[in-house]
Amino acid sequence: MNAPQHIVAYCSPAGSTAELAEVIEQELTGHKAAVSTLNLGNPGWEGRARELIAPGVNLVLWLGSPVYALHPVPPVEAFLGWLPDPTGRALAVPFVTWGSVTSGTALWEMGRALEANGFQLAGAAAVPARHSSLWQSEQPLGAGRPDATDKTELAGLVRRVLSGLSNGAPSGISSEVLDYQPETVKEFARELDIEKAKQNHPGYRFDQDLCTQCGICRDNCPAGAISLDPFPVRDENCFVCNTCASLCPEGAMSLDTSGMEKRLRGLQERFREEQTVRLFS
Repeated sequence: MNAPQHIVAYCSPAGSTAELAEVIEQELTGHKAAVSTLNLGNPGWEGRARELIAPGVNLVLWLGSPVYALHPVPPVEAFLGWLPDPTGRALAVPFVTWGSVTSGTALWEMGRALEANGFQLAGAAAVPARHSSLWQSEQPLGAGRPDATDKTELAGLVRRVLSGLSNGAPSGISSEVLDYQPETVKEFARELDIEKAKQNHPGYRFDQDLCTQCGICRDNCPAGAISLDPFPVRDENCFVCNTCASLCPEGAMSLDTSGMEKRLRGLQERFREEQTVRLFS
């Protein structure tokens, strides 16, 4: 059987998921595995995906998403909806980063979707991270995460998956083991989605006098939701990841996150999820 092609696909508005994608890529490369990356936050990812996911290829898909409103982000959901049924042997390892409030049901949802698309799950991971909405906070939730220990643990998962492949029989998991949340969290996830999360967002403030029309907000928007006309304009694809505000070099795009931080800390206290790495293999 031909050696598998590893694809590390991810969306990473705040950078934490990209950090883990890099750990996975480096570990795979260090073991001389064939690996390609696919940033689902880049416009035109579908064309690149069609090149990588070719018929008959023995595939190992590492799919990463931050947890937003307890679910995967829309670009990852779009990729899962696009993903063709594999025609060769296909394994998948979903992984998520979560902002230390709750890891939600994102990993479970990704696992179920991958199985429905004909992939066998070879493992999974949920890793705490600094909360993307609290970049202005003096003490953001999840500060310093993912740290070196988190990354070492994730690298260990990569080695276990590779070991299973080399033995010809990766043990695999069922998406059912990713259904680890208590009913309180699952009920909250059923009630919440990105559109409802937008209602809790404080809204962006824009100062036209400060804007230089540099295009940084447009070029880094993982939803492709911003155009310059001649100043930034958002469309309905925006999922309030706040990348535009956090990266604006002039402070022309901003928002008050104090109320959001209070709410998030309240949710953290409510759910009390342990701030440890969850690995499944």
